[in-house]
Amino acid sequence: MGRKRQLKIESKGLKELKWMSLHDSSPLARQRCNIVLLNSIGLTNVEIQSSLGCSSTTITNALDRYEYDYPSKGLKCMFNKGGQGRKPALVAGDMEVVRKAIEAERQKLSLAKLIIEENKGTELSDYQLRSFLKSMVVNTNE
Repeated sequence: MGRKRQLKIESKGLKELKWMSLHDSSPLARQRCNIVLLNSIGLTNVEIQSSLGCSSTTITNALDRYEYDYPSKGLKCMFNKGGQGRKPALVAGDMEVVRKAIEAERQKLSLAKLIIEENKGTELSDYQLRSFLKSMVVNTNE
């Protein structure tokens, strides 16, 4: 059995963590804040794991992130760095390719999707194409 690890957090930090765990828009940051808060009141990793339904690795990573990064970064340490995650299948520069494909196949979006896939060399889902088109319509209406 490993050592019991309990973080010592000053009252200002606790107040910030509590607010962020309830009100932040990022679910991952909220979960990390909850992990740190539960650890600070003395719960073990197993108890945190059962109450939040996450893995022990998630708990250890959140505690490490807070313990080592909080002094230099503050609560920004609870967020992922920018640029992490899946890159978009279609970007604004692809608008001309999409426009030509839709002009060629006005009646069927699935056929336009095939043309776009041939030009781009990647597969697209219907959802990706629809959400790209919606975002382009919103941008042009502004």
